[in-house]
Amino acid sequence: GWSPNDEDLAAIEMICDRLAGIPLGIELVAARIRSMTPIEILEVLDTSGTSRFASTKSEFERNRTLDATIDWSFQLLGGPERRVFRRLALFAGTFDLAAAQSVCTCSEIEQLKAAESIDALVDQSLVVAEHDADGTRFRLLEPIRQWALERLAEVGELDEIRRRHADWYTDLIDRLAPLTMGHEQASAFRRIRAEYPNIRLAFETLVECDEPDGYLDLAFGLYWFWAHEGLHLEACERCLRGLDLAAGSSADLQRQARVALVGTNCGAWTRLPAALNIADRFDALASELGTDHAMGWALLMRGAVTLNLEGAENGRAGAFLEAARERLDARNEQTWFDPRWERAIHLVMYAATLPTGPARVEEFEEAADLFETLGDSAGLAMHYSQSLQLVEWLGEERTADLMHKGMSVVTSPSWASLCQSRAGLLHQRRGDHIAAVVDLDAALRFKIDILGTMYGPDARSLAVSLGEIGRLREAEQLMLEVIDVGLQDVNETESLYTLAALASLLVMRSDNELAAQALGRAGGQHDHFVTHPNRTRERLVERLGEQAVVVVEEKGAHLDTTVLLERIRSALTR
Repeated sequence: GWSPNDEDLAAIEMICDRLAGIPLGIELVAARIRSMTPIEILEVLDTSGTSRFASTKSEFERNRTLDATIDWSFQLLGGPERRVFRRLALFAGTFDLAAAQSVCTCSEIEQLKAAESIDALVDQSLVVAEHDADGTRFRLLEPIRQWALERLAEVGELDEIRRRHADWYTDLIDRLAPLTMGHEQASAFRRIRAEYPNIRLAFETLVECDEPDGYLDLAFGLYWFWAHEGLHLEACERCLRGLDLAAGSSADLQRQARVALVGTNCGAWTRLPAALNIADRFDALASELGTDHAMGWALLMRGAVTLNLEGAENGRAGAFLEAARERLDARNEQTWFDPRWERAIHLVMYAATLPTGPARVEEFEEAADLFETLGDSAGLAMHYSQSLQLVEWLGEERTADLMHKGMSVVTSPSWASLCQSRAGLLHQRRGDHIAAVVDLDAALRFKIDILGTMYGPDARSLAVSLGEIGRLREAEQLMLEVIDVGLQDVNETESLYTLAALASLLVMRSDNELAAQALGRAGGQHDHFVTHPNRTRERLVERLGEQAVVVVEEKGAHLDTTVLLERIRSALTR
């Protein structure tokens, strides 16, 4: 191997000084040591102008030094290598060889040459190669990428390469989407996760190029990935953007309807009011398409939104699901997903919303068989979390076993959060509030991370169990946060659910009259699967007597919800 002599070492020291000690600049220059001596490199740097910026260490001059070093490395490249280097700058994050070849070249011969050029760029430290179990991926360090992007724009290729980039990632997601719902799910999710910065860039390009069909295809293909990763907020926003882009255009109606499905479902999962907007659009698109399949899905998603925003007590969600069932079970049309997967999703929705009984248990078991046959671990975890809906028929022990089975197959924090939330509610139902606090706290923390705000259902249930184990002050502080969020973004159903949970804490504080007023205003409405309102009323009757509780509940029923919440807030802060 090569060993530097005293002259080489002196030249290396001067090179580092010329480059102002910038690590990236030194790395770029060091890559040339295979073909040039340190003295030759120093001479080239002195004649290239790089040394002009070495006398100062201001941020501006250091950037000029780095730019000059990158330019020096670029000038030493051959024509094909320069062209590939410029075009690689379009990639955000990492990329694989197939993506680089497709975006940077037009023919098979060029693709072979592009692979050779990328090897050379790696050797020159202009491109970084990273290896893992899924193969080799490449990236450009951000200062190098920004420099190359400027060169790409200068030669007039930026728009063309952006379009090729967007086409590649749209096609990639089209290929991967079916795999996200089957036996190759884990590898498909890993691949999409690795490509996601580029997918986001593709969305931006498709908007700027006014390509609604491509945008809609990309959004539809990401449906199960978004759900798996807990990216419901982003999914909802992107679906709205896609529908806005398509409005008034010649975009395919079926493409629009499919994206409305994705947006409504992801919005419903996070109880987003925006889901109502997308559900309205879905209804209109499905009616225009006029197929049982589209209208059945629209009714199903309307039911999901209604269930999460209004609850099941008024029967509206169930009515939408019954109507959806008539459409979906009767159709003989092409499906938007694997028909087995669609059937499994429909059955999960029926079990979660329609009145429970032996028929729901049979459908529940059929859905499990379908998800297992398909190899959809995410779907199976979600499905088992719904077993709490059937606890009266399955029994608490079997429901607990199914919850545990769901956790054993879960493959993402998003589904783990759902399973933990339901497991916590089951613990609470069984009176094991310590275990309930562990699971509900974990579920709530994840929801806050992905939503950026308090998540009422988990927070309310957690507060009740915290109170039951003597951590009443923590419970009160948590509910104060829930009240504050509710007062800022008024939703009557959510407010009534909050009052039902607050009644439990007020009884623990022996604030019995205010507790009875809260129960009266809640009017029997509460979060799904909880049983604490019944226990709260039993405690009130023990203390005040049935007659007195009825009188105070009647009084509470006629109070303004916001006024009552403010009154309880004042009581909790005293």
